[in-house]
Amino acid sequence: MLDPLLLPAREKLEKELAQEPRLQKRNLHQTARIMVEGVTGALTKQLLAGDASGMHELLSGQETPAGNPVVSTLLPGVASYLAPHLGISIDEARNLGRLSIPLVLNTLNGKIARARQRGTDVSGLISQLIEATETMSAQGSRHGQQHRIATLLENLLKV
Repeated sequence: MLDPLLLPAREKLEKELAQEPRLQKRNLHQTARIMVEGVTGALTKQLLAGDASGMHELLSGQETPAGNPVVSTLLPGVASYLAPHLGISIDEARNLGRLSIPLVLNTLNGKIARARQRGTDVSGLISQLIEATETMSAQGSRHGQQHRIATLLENLLKV
Protein backbone atom coordinates (compact mmCIF):
# COMPACT_ATOMS: atom_id res chain seq x y z
CA MET A 1 0.00 0.00 0.00
CA LEU A 2 2.83 2.40 0.83
CA ASP A 3 5.03 1.06 -1.98
CA PRO A 4 4.69 4.09 -4.28
CA LEU A 5 5.62 6.38 -1.40
CA LEU A 6 8.68 4.31 -0.56
CA LEU A 7 9.98 3.99 -4.12
CA PRO A 8 12.28 7.04 -3.78
CA ALA A 9 13.81 5.50 -0.64
CA ARG A 10 14.45 2.21 -2.45
CA GLU A 11 16.04 4.07 -5.37
CA LYS A 12 18.31 6.05 -3.03
CA LEU A 13 19.31 2.86 -1.23
CA GLU A 14 20.15 1.17 -4.53
CA LYS A 15 22.51 4.06 -5.37
CA GLU A 16 24.13 3.84 -1.91
CA LEU A 17 24.48 0.06 -2.19
CA ALA A 18 26.11 0.36 -5.61
CA GLN A 19 28.97 2.23 -3.90
CA GLU A 20 29.67 -0.71 -1.58
CA PRO A 21 32.11 -3.13 -3.29
CA ARG A 22 31.07 -6.09 -1.12
CA LEU A 23 27.42 -5.61 -2.13
CA GLN A 24 27.86 -5.02 -5.86
CA LYS A 25 27.35 -8.71 -6.67
CA ARG A 26 23.91 -8.70 -5.04
CA ASN A 27 20.62 -7.86 -6.69
CA LEU A 28 20.59 -4.24 -5.50
CA HIS A 29 16.91 -3.73 -6.28
CA GLN A 30 15.90 -6.71 -4.15
CA THR A 31 18.32 -5.77 -1.36
CA ALA A 32 16.98 -2.20 -1.24
CA ARG A 33 13.39 -3.50 -1.18
CA ILE A 34 14.19 -5.78 1.76
CA MET A 35 15.94 -2.94 3.58
CA VAL A 36 12.89 -0.68 3.23
CA GLU A 37 10.64 -3.54 4.38
CA GLY A 38 12.86 -3.95 7.44
CA VAL A 39 12.50 -0.29 8.39
CA THR A 40 8.76 -0.10 7.80
CA GLY A 41 8.26 -3.39 9.62
CA ALA A 42 10.23 -2.16 12.63
CA LEU A 43 8.21 1.08 12.66
CA THR A 44 4.96 -0.88 12.51
CA LYS A 45 5.99 -3.27 15.31
CA GLN A 46 7.08 -0.34 17.46
CA LEU A 47 3.77 1.42 16.86
CA LEU A 48 1.74 -1.72 17.56
CA ALA A 49 3.63 -2.12 20.83
CA GLY A 50 2.42 1.33 21.86
CA ASP A 51 5.66 3.22 21.19
CA ALA A 52 4.96 6.04 18.74
CA SER A 53 8.45 7.63 18.89
CA GLY A 54 9.46 6.30 15.48
CA MET A 55 6.21 7.44 13.92
CA HIS A 56 6.55 10.88 15.53
CA GLU A 57 10.04 11.16 14.04
CA LEU A 58 8.74 9.97 10.68
CA LEU A 59 5.97 12.57 10.72
CA SER A 60 8.09 15.43 12.07
CA GLY A 61 8.99 16.81 8.66
CA GLN A 62 12.52 17.36 9.99
CA GLU A 63 15.74 15.65 8.90
CA THR A 64 16.55 12.56 10.96
CA PRO A 65 20.31 12.32 11.55
CA ALA A 66 21.97 8.91 11.89
CA GLY A 67 22.64 9.66 15.57
CA ASN A 68 18.97 10.22 16.41
CA PRO A 69 17.81 7.98 19.30
CA VAL A 70 14.97 6.67 17.12
CA VAL A 71 17.56 5.15 14.78
CA SER A 72 19.12 3.29 17.72
CA THR A 73 15.71 2.15 18.92
CA LEU A 74 14.68 0.77 15.51
CA LEU A 75 18.07 -0.77 14.70
CA PRO A 76 17.67 -4.14 16.52
CA GLY A 77 14.35 -4.83 14.78
CA VAL A 78 15.69 -3.81 11.39
CA ALA A 79 18.89 -5.84 11.80
CA SER A 80 17.00 -8.95 12.94
CA TYR A 81 14.85 -8.67 9.81
CA LEU A 82 17.73 -8.04 7.41
CA ALA A 83 20.10 -10.79 8.60
CA PRO A 84 17.96 -13.80 7.60
CA HIS A 85 16.34 -12.14 4.59
CA LEU A 86 19.67 -11.12 3.09
CA GLY A 87 21.69 -14.07 4.40
CA ILE A 88 24.19 -11.83 6.19
CA SER A 89 25.62 -11.62 9.69
CA ILE A 90 23.85 -9.56 12.34
CA ASP A 91 26.80 -7.11 12.32
CA GLU A 92 26.46 -6.57 8.57
CA ALA A 93 22.70 -6.21 9.06
CA ARG A 94 23.28 -3.53 11.70
CA ASN A 95 25.52 -1.61 9.30
CA LEU A 96 22.87 -1.75 6.58
CA GLY A 97 20.23 -0.76 9.14
CA ARG A 98 22.25 2.31 10.12
CA LEU A 99 22.23 3.28 6.45
CA SER A 100 18.60 2.47 5.70
CA ILE A 101 16.74 3.82 8.75
CA PRO A 102 17.65 7.52 8.35
CA LEU A 103 17.32 7.30 4.58
CA VAL A 104 13.77 5.90 4.74
CA LEU A 105 12.71 8.31 7.50
CA ASN A 106 14.17 11.29 5.64
CA THR A 107 12.47 10.33 2.38
CA LEU A 108 9.11 10.33 4.12
CA ASN A 109 9.97 13.38 6.26
CA GLY A 110 10.52 15.32 3.05
CA LYS A 111 7.01 14.40 1.92
CA ILE A 112 5.62 15.57 5.27
CA ALA A 113 7.41 18.90 4.93
CA ARG A 114 5.96 19.35 1.42
CA ALA A 115 2.48 18.42 2.67
CA ARG A 116 2.72 21.11 5.35
CA GLN A 117 3.86 23.64 2.77
CA ARG A 118 0.74 22.82 0.71
CA GLY A 119 -1.44 23.51 3.75
CA THR A 120 -2.27 19.92 4.69
CA ASP A 121 -3.49 19.57 8.28
CA VAL A 122 -0.64 17.31 9.32
CA SER A 123 -1.49 17.66 13.03
CA GLY A 124 -5.07 16.51 12.39
CA LEU A 125 -3.90 13.49 10.42
CA ILE A 126 -1.35 12.64 13.11
CA SER A 127 -4.14 12.80 15.71
CA GLN A 128 -6.17 10.36 13.61
CA LEU A 129 -3.12 8.10 13.36
CA ILE A 130 -2.63 8.13 17.13
CA GLU A 131 -6.34 7.47 17.65
CA ALA A 132 -6.19 4.53 15.24
CA THR A 133 -3.18 3.14 17.10
CA GLU A 134 -4.88 3.46 20.49
CA THR A 135 -8.02 1.81 19.14
CA MET A 136 -5.93 -0.98 17.67
CA SER A 137 -4.23 -1.60 21.00
CA ALA A 138 -7.53 -1.56 22.89
CA GLN A 139 -9.43 -3.78 20.48
CA GLY A 140 -6.65 -6.01 19.27
CA SER A 141 -8.06 -5.66 15.74
CA ARG A 142 -4.76 -5.25 13.98
CA HIS A 143 -5.58 -5.93 10.35
CA GLY A 144 -8.33 -3.33 9.99
CA GLN A 145 -6.42 -0.74 11.96
CA GLN A 146 -3.19 -1.41 10.05
CA HIS A 147 -5.16 -0.73 6.87
CA ARG A 148 -6.52 2.49 8.41
CA ILE A 149 -3.04 3.60 9.48
CA ALA A 150 -1.63 2.85 6.02
CA THR A 151 -4.48 4.80 4.40
CA LEU A 152 -3.88 7.77 6.71
CA LEU A 153 -0.17 7.72 5.92
CA GLU A 154 -0.85 7.52 2.19
CA ASN A 155 -3.18 10.52 2.38
CA LEU A 156 -0.66 12.43 4.41
CA LEU A 157 2.30 11.63 2.19
CA LYS A 158 0.72 12.12 -1.24
CA VAL A 159 3.05 14.08 -3.46
